[in-house]
Amino acid sequence: MDYIHHNATRISSQSRRALRYPAEHLTASLAQSVNDLEKRRGETLKVKGESELARKYFGNLVRESSEGKRGVESVDLESVGPGVAGGYEEGELVGSRL
Repeated sequence: MDYIHHNATRISSQSRRALRYPAEHLTASLAQSVNDLEKRRGETLKVKGESELARKYFGNLVRESSEGKRGVESVDLESVGPGVAGGYEEGELVGSRL
């Protein structure tokens, strides 16, 4: 009986020793993978924040440029503007004393 108990203890200790290295390696690999994923997540969140800020900036830029375009297009270049005294008659500016 003592032989069986001693032999079982020897086999179990050798088995634990043989399996310890893969378990430690697996634990270290998983920890490294978790660290890598955490780093990638942080970088992704940073890019997401920068992208959201850029989207707002360029959205405002498009809106402001559209307003400016409408303002420029609303200017009537064919009519006589304010400040021109009387307009033109027969090639001369009315009201001029040349």
